[in-house]
Amino acid sequence: MKTQEKPEARRLRIEEQLSIKAIAARLSVAKSTVSLWVRDLPLSDEVLQQKQLVGATRGGKTRYDDARAIRREYQQAGREMAVSLEDDPLFVAGCMMHWAEGAKSRNTVNISNTSPHFLRLWLRFIQRFFNVDPKDIALHIHCYLNNGKTQQQIERHWLKQLDLPRSCLRKTTVVTKHRFSTFAKKNKHPYGVARLRTGSTEVVQKIWGAIKLLADIYEEDQWLD
Repeated sequence: MKTQEKPEARRLRIEEQLSIKAIAARLSVAKSTVSLWVRDLPLSDEVLQQKQLVGATRGGKTRYDDARAIRREYQQAGREMAVSLEDDPLFVAGCMMHWAEGAKSRNTVNISNTSPHFLRLWLRFIQRFFNVDPKDIALHIHCYLNNGKTQQQIERHWLKQLDLPRSCLRKTTVVTKHRFSTFAKKNKHPYGVARLRTGSTEVVQKIWGAIKLLADIYEEDQWLD
């Protein structure tokens, strides 16, 4: 291992705020090695966002590679979060809930469930560890109207249970007839399914990075594309 390059790698990270990819290219060492050397020196959110903006001005493969490198940086930051928070039950629970019920998206945080208890706990997780403002969360409802509840009652139920302002509510999808049967099952989920969504590449990739560490997932490309 080229340990003599380690001090220079750390200097480039601190003074020039270079990404792992850029440092590896500068020093001609493996990205995985650089990642170990600077894992306690994550880039600030502002720098990562600037890199994302710079990538957006380039075309074709360069733009794709830059955006992918930023997602990788966010995953690395998520791994570092998990190292310090792996004994926090809410952090671990939130990550596992997202893994089980969240959409496998690379740029949005998106999770659905029929249980308000489940979604309330997940909201605590996303707000506490990622500082997501409730006003930035979109609430989508998918429901039937054959269970003695009106659309307005269902919408009020979810807003109250999740303690979200009405501004979070998006257009409700109402299904009046079960598509697989002429006899829809009644009372199974009288309030339907609620989906919570917030558009943040940073947050979702940090969650995926944390999940990788907690679950010992070593596939580097998992959830990047």
